[in-house]
Amino acid sequence: MRVLSIYRNLFDVARSAKARKWMQSPDEFTTMAQRWQGNLLPVLQSPWERVLVLKCEDLVADHETYIKKIEEFTEISNIDRNVMKRKINTFSGKIEYGGSQNQYIEPEDLTGQESAILYEHAARALAVTGYRDNGKRS
Repeated sequence: MRVLSIYRNLFDVARSAKARKWMQSPDEFTTMAQRWQGNLLPVLQSPWERVLVLKCEDLVADHETYIKKIEEFTEISNIDRNVMKRKINTFSGKIEYGGSQNQYIEPEDLTGQESAILYEHAARALAVTGYRDNGKRS
């Protein structure tokens, strides 16, 4: 068995989830931060050789290098590089319910309180990854 894990900046994940109306209350931000940290730390600290861990931002910035790593690790060849050119949300429907008319939903800004909740409840994983909230706050 091999495990490929691709993780993304918690604050970017939160902006996207907020835009999709998946997170609106402080408790939902708390739960998300705790789950992100709880899922990420064991993978990052795994001693197994059969685990490949990649930052989403690295994959997006240099997809050719990282797709080659994925192909070597998984022993799969000819992964279609064109997939990296697309931004997709699969939920169509009314915007007020987190849907989209064009399959893309622009991420929403975080409030200072929302950002603080994420820092508080995912502090250990944020320290390990070096992620910060570099986005807009309302």
